[in-house]
Amino acid sequence: MISFLIFTLPAHVVSQDAVLPPAVATSPRERQPRSEPTVTAPDKEIVVIGRRRPKPLDDATPTQQLSEDEVSTYGALSVGDLIQKLRDEQGGRPFSIIVNGRRVSSVANINELPAEALDSIQLYAPTEGGKFGFAPTDRLLNITLKKRFRSLSVDVNGDGSTDGEAESIRLSPRAANIAGDDRQNGAFNVRTGQGLLARQRPRLPGDPPADPERSLLPRSRTVDAVLGTSRPLGGGSLDLGVSGNVARTASQRNGAIRQQDDGRTAGLSTGYNLSTGGLFGFASVNLNAGNSRSRITGLCPGGGRSCTLQDLETATLSAGFTGSLTGKVVPLPAGDLRFDLTLQRNATQTQVRDWLETGPRRLSGYAATNGRVAITVPLVPQDSALGFLGKLEITPALSYDAIDGGGGALGTNLGANWLPSSDWQFDASLGRRASLPTNDQLNAPVRTIGGITVYDYRAQALVPVEQIIGGSPLDRQSSRDLQLNANYNGSIGKTRFNANTSYSATTTQRPPFSLTEPSLFFERIFPDRFVRDAAGTLIRVDTRPINAVRQSSATLSGSVNVSGSWGGTGPRRAGGIQWSANVGGQRQLRQSLLLAPGIAAIDTIETPLSVSTGARGRQQWNANLRVNTSQWGATLSGNLVSGLRSTAFGDTSNGVRVASLARADASVFILWPKPGASQTAGQRSTSMGGGARLDLAIRNVFNARPQIETFTEGTNVRLNPWLLDPLGRVMMLTLRLS
Repeated sequence: MISFLIFTLPAHVVSQDAVLPPAVATSPRERQPRSEPTVTAPDKEIVVIGRRRPKPLDDATPTQQLSEDEVSTYGALSVGDLIQKLRDEQGGRPFSIIVNGRRVSSVANINELPAEALDSIQLYAPTEGGKFGFAPTDRLLNITLKKRFRSLSVDVNGDGSTDGEAESIRLSPRAANIAGDDRQNGAFNVRTGQGLLARQRPRLPGDPPADPERSLLPRSRTVDAVLGTSRPLGGGSLDLGVSGNVARTASQRNGAIRQQDDGRTAGLSTGYNLSTGGLFGFASVNLNAGNSRSRITGLCPGGGRSCTLQDLETATLSAGFTGSLTGKVVPLPAGDLRFDLTLQRNATQTQVRDWLETGPRRLSGYAATNGRVAITVPLVPQDSALGFLGKLEITPALSYDAIDGGGGALGTNLGANWLPSSDWQFDASLGRRASLPTNDQLNAPVRTIGGITVYDYRAQALVPVEQIIGGSPLDRQSSRDLQLNANYNGSIGKTRFNANTSYSATTTQRPPFSLTEPSLFFERIFPDRFVRDAAGTLIRVDTRPINAVRQSSATLSGSVNVSGSWGGTGPRRAGGIQWSANVGGQRQLRQSLLLAPGIAAIDTIETPLSVSTGARGRQQWNANLRVNTSQWGATLSGNLVSGLRSTAFGDTSNGVRVASLARADASVFILWPKPGASQTAGQRSTSMGGGARLDLAIRNVFNARPQIETFTEGTNVRLNPWLLDPLGRVMMLTLRLS
């Protein structure tokens, strides 16, 4: 689509037919009006025609669009906060994210922007993501920022459990300036967490003896910063981001054994978008460096004095390049044939040093290459006899993934997109892809983490253990994926409706998985993964990943969104009440794991691998209700996970009962604009025009905790819910000064 910009400029232009008197030199005193008639040039218009460069989404129709007022109903503090709320609303599925119709080098550069900087949000079908080099599996989210926006704010946040302890405090100064395609923003966050000890939560009569000084949650301190900028450059757009993080966590297993983990990271990301001659290109470079050190101190063997039991330091340096090019190939009767080409290259070097050893540092390298090419073919001409079918196109794609020194694999995908009308959209994809092990799965150093709570079937209780984590040799995996999506987006009067449903099925060969707690079956098959002392007490679990044979899953999900406004004036209903309601659900139709040949597949829903963290029902429902004006807003949301009753794999006398769990969250916010600040609809160019915002949120309003009961040979034991969820109800208070 080509747009024309017309500027009308008044100018005094002399007609070619006019006769002008000869120029005569005169003195100032002689400059008097002439008696003869003067010739006046008629006003003409000079018309300047400019051609706006087309963008990849010019011919695409969003499946869902949120205006500024609709965005405000979410009550989000930042862009990142809003993205997370939208993900929750969409059933937890991730998005492919672009900003102002362009891909950015890192979404972290804009996550810290205040939500008031948003002008609108558009959701597109997954197939539209191919125009920006994304795989056509996740929905495309376009974040449209305001043309002019400026803010300087400080957030002060505090939260804590209503059962006492575990308080944390966060201080976040933020600044942003947007002027058209120029953007500068920055944020600085400092957060401290008090931690939580076992003695600060009640014990049940059946609980095994436990050290009251054991950490349920570690103490923490985090400092991070991000700076981002974007501006036009040479016919394109350049964005740049710099980030850094320093974090420390400290926990204890008892009064003598303590663990401290320190980490530092720094990153630089830059990306460039360019549109020219019907081609749309993007290139980005990312550089990251990190250092972490984990130390455990305790009594030396034999007791008496304190020793260092673990002191492991890891340093990583990584670099990545991403390039994509999309454009039109040839015109066809049904539209333009388009191509999408993407190339990625990533390299990481990991250096591990064990300070308790005198040997040399261990070095490992990792480099991977990913490529993808796709062709989009329109099928139905709009002016043909089949034009009533709407817009229909298919996108075949071929991908290649390889690890240096580890070989490569080809993948294929076929996507289809059908828009029978402006309100309806259907898309589908069928693919086969190869997934290679990541650097963390292969080269992460082997280390021990203490104080982790798992369920031990022998003790029929939650017990603290040491976990061994790190990389291990893994095979590459291959998957077959099927995605089906349907979306309706329409309105009746002032009320807008959006409904979507999706079905996804995946079968993976050689998937990696981890065992986090023992069962009678797992301990018999993997005896080296679980270590017990002479008394039979579980003391250590090896959770490093291993390859299974096959894993399969199938999920059906859907949601209905309704929004509108009451009262107010103008197209944005200024001064009125904006409201929205959402109901969504998800059902796991199938979820199974085949561990080894000759062993029957495990239904990991009816027989979860983990009782304490993996016992979840097949169905999950959520609902949200939001109401707001320009001065205040409120949100009420709920989540329901169905219960289950399962027996241990290979041992029907042992099992678990999990009750349905319903949780509710609530939040309100109030704005106090600076006196005289304008908030007229359509003129919200600054964050509240100065002033303050107060947010009060309650997570888990009714303090609901998981209710899990294990049974074996007629004996029932209820697991301590305060250990399953140490926090429970949490109160959060945030004050923003702008």
